Amino acid sequence: MAEYDLIIRNGTIVDGTGGIPAYRGDVAIKQGKIAMISGRIKASAQKEVDATGCIVAPGAIDLHNHYDLQLNWDPYATMSGWHGVTTVAIGQCGFGFAPCKPKDQEAAMRLLTRIEAIPLNTMQLGLSWDWESFPQWMDSLAKRPLGVNVGALVPFNPLRLYVMGIEESRERMSATEAETRQMQALVHEAMKAGAFGWSSMKTLINRPDDGRFIPSQVASNEEYLALAQVLSEFGVGSIGWTRGAAERPLPPGEPDLLGGAAPTGSGIQMDPVEGDAPGKGREDFLIEMCLASGRPLQWGAVSQSEAAPGRYKEQLAFLERAHAEGAWMYAQSSSTAASPVFELAEYNGFDAMPNWIDPFVGTPEERIAKLNTPGVRDRMRQDVGAWTGTGGTADVASNWTKMRVVEVRHPRNYEYEGLTIEELAKVTGKHPMDAMLDLALDEDLRTEFSTDPTNGTDPQAVAEILNHPYIHPCVSDGGAHVRYLTLGTWPVNFLALWARDRQIMSPEKAHYKISGLPAWIAGFTDRGILREGYAADIIVYELEKLGFLYDSPVYATDFPGEERRLIQKAKGIRYTIVNGGITFEDSDCTNTTPGKLLRSYDMVNR
Repeated sequence: MAEYDLIIRNGTIVDGTGGIPAYRGDVAIKQGKIAMISGRIKASAQKEVDATGCIVAPGAIDLHNHYDLQLNWDPYATMSGWHGVTTVAIGQCGFGFAPCKPKDQEAAMRLLTRIEAIPLNTMQLGLSWDWESFPQWMDSLAKRPLGVNVGALVPFNPLRLYVMGIEESRERMSATEAETRQMQALVHEAMKAGAFGWSSMKTLINRPDDGRFIPSQVASNEEYLALAQVLSEFGVGSIGWTRGAAERPLPPGEPDLLGGAAPTGSGIQMDPVEGDAPGKGREDFLIEMCLASGRPLQWGAVSQSEAAPGRYKEQLAFLERAHAEGAWMYAQSSSTAASPVFELAEYNGFDAMPNWIDPFVGTPEERIAKLNTPGVRDRMRQDVGAWTGTGGTADVASNWTKMRVVEVRHPRNYEYEGLTIEELAKVTGKHPMDAMLDLALDEDLRTEFSTDPTNGTDPQAVAEILNHPYIHPCVSDGGAHVRYLTLGTWPVNFLALWARDRQIMSPEKAHYKISGLPAWIAGFTDRGILREGYAADIIVYELEKLGFLYDSPVYATDFPGEERRLIQKAKGIRYTIVNGGITFEDSDCTNTTPGKLLRSYDMVNR
C-alpha cells in the first residue's frame, strides 16, 4: 500500500526561505501537507511525478488582487492561477462586498465598478449575495469550490458604508465615537472569524462611476488608528494600504487636489489628509498606524517613473526609516511594466488629471455629450503636461509618443492604425489631445488605444527596487482592470525575465520574494516555504521553457454575461499543486479544487 499521496522526484528544490541553497531531492506529500523532503525517498505514492530538470518551489502568493468577485465563478483566480499562484489575499484597496446590508448592495458594487474597471453587469450576474456580515461572507466563500487558497482582509469602504450609510460615509470626514466603536467591533468580529487584517485606499486620483469621493478617501486618520489598534489584539494579519500619487511642485494657482482639496462643486470641504498630503506627515502617520497595529503594513507601490526618476529612491528611504523606528513596513512593486489597451467608451485611467475626470464618467453616450460640450476640452487641455509624475496616462499626456492607435472601427480611419498620438496630430494638423478625441468620437469612443509604459522602464532602477529587502513584487490587480491589463502574469515574468534572463537575483532569493516573504507579511504561517508539516503548495517548472503561451494577450469572453477580458497563459510550469492536489498540468486545468479558505486563527501558535 502506498505510503504517500504524491511524490515529486529528482527535482531541484528551492525552498522559499532565501537562505538555503538549491539542492536535488524528493518531496513527499500526504493529506495536503509536505510529509518528507529528502535526497531520496524510497517509499511509494499513489501518484509520482518526475521533476528531473525542473525547479520545485513554493507556489507564489498574490498579495494585491481583486478576486473577491471572480472567485464566485472561477475557482482558480485566473490569471493568477495560470501563473503559479497558489494563495491569494482578497479585500485589497478597501474594496469588497462585506459587510453589506441588502439595501446597499447596488451602492457597494458601484463604488468599485469604475475604479477597478470591473463591469457592473458581471457583478450583478456573478454575486450571490447570500451574506450580510463579514463572517457570513467568509462562510459563503468557504462553501465554494476553490482551486487556490484564499485569505480575506476586511475592506474599509463597505465597512464605513455599513456603519454610516451611503451618503454620510462618502461625505462626512469624521465618524462619531459611537460609529468608530461600531467599526472596531465589526473588524474584531471579522478577525475572530478568521480575517487577516484590513485594507484601505487614500489616493484621490481614483473616482467611482459618479465622479465623487468614496468612503476611504474622506475618512479621518483617527478611524484608521482605531482599526489598527483592533489588529494589535490578535497577533496575526496585516494592513493593506494604497497610497496616493507622487508629490510634485504645484504650478502657480493650481488647486492642491493631491493634498486633499476637493474639486469645485463636489460638496465636500477637505483638509489635507494622510496618504496624499504633501510633506513628512503622511509618512509619519503610516509609521504610527503600523506601530499601533503591531503587525506588518504593506503599501503600493514603489516604482521607477520616467517623469519622476528620483521618486523610488525616496520611497525606499522611507521604508528604511520606518524599519529603523520599529515599524514592520513593506511595499509592493511590479516586475511587469503596465501597457494598458483601452477604449475611451469605458476607460478610467485619466483620473490623475482633475479636468479629465468628469468627461470620462458615465455611459459612452454621456461621455460623448460631455466631450462635445463647449469649454470642456479647453479645461482638459490645461491639464496636459501639468500632472507629470503622478503616473499612468497623466505622464502619457505629457509625451504623446507613449500612446498609439491600435485598431480603428471604420475603414475611413485605417490610415491611422499604428500611429502614435504625436504622429496622428501631425497628420491631422491638430493638438494631440484633440487628434485623439476627434478620432475616438468619430467611432463612438470605440477606437482601441494603447500606452507604452512610463513606469518600470529602467532595468537598473527596477533591479534596485526588486532587490530591496522591504519590497515584494506580488501584485497582480487580478480580477480588476480585466479589459486593459494582464499584470497577473507577474510570477512568470519575475522568474523568467528578471531572475533568469537578467539575473538580478538568485533563484533562491527570487522564490523568497514571491512566496516566503509575502506569506510572512500576510500571516500565512503554514505555507510559503517548503518544509515538513507545511501546506503542499508547490510549483514544478522548467526554467528554460518558462514564459508566455501567447505572443501577446488575447481576449476571452469567460465572465458572466459574456463580458470580455484580456488574458495571457503561462508555459513551462509543468505542475501547479495546491494542498497536495494538482490543479494544472502544463496549461491544462485538472478541474480539481483542493484550495481552502484560510482562517487567521489557524495561524496563531502553530
